[in-house]
Amino acid sequence: YAAGSLREDREVVLAAVAQNGYALEYAATSLREDREFMLAAVAQNFYALKYAAGSLREDREVVLAAVARRWHRTGTRLSTPLRHFVKTVSGACGGGRGRVRA
Repeated sequence: YAAGSLREDREVVLAAVAQNGYALEYAATSLREDREFMLAAVAQNFYALKYAAGSLREDREVVLAAVARRWHRTGTRLSTPLRHFVKTVSGACGGGRGRVRA
């Protein structure tokens, strides 16, 4: 567990998330509510999506960043409309493996 100031440090938290997405659980709420920070976090480790602020778990761009990282496990943490969106996007993911194609 990190001191309060470290929980608010973007670089420290991103480094922790790169190692373990669940580390975001201990990040400052302000970071978990920050859209740009969460885009970077889920791009490093899709498990970070679990600890994003509720509104960001419904943000298509944040979800796509996580989906691009590891789409096949993401759908279980999403609302029904976004689960359908993930299924639609999955066709662009090489049969469910690999990266989202441009």
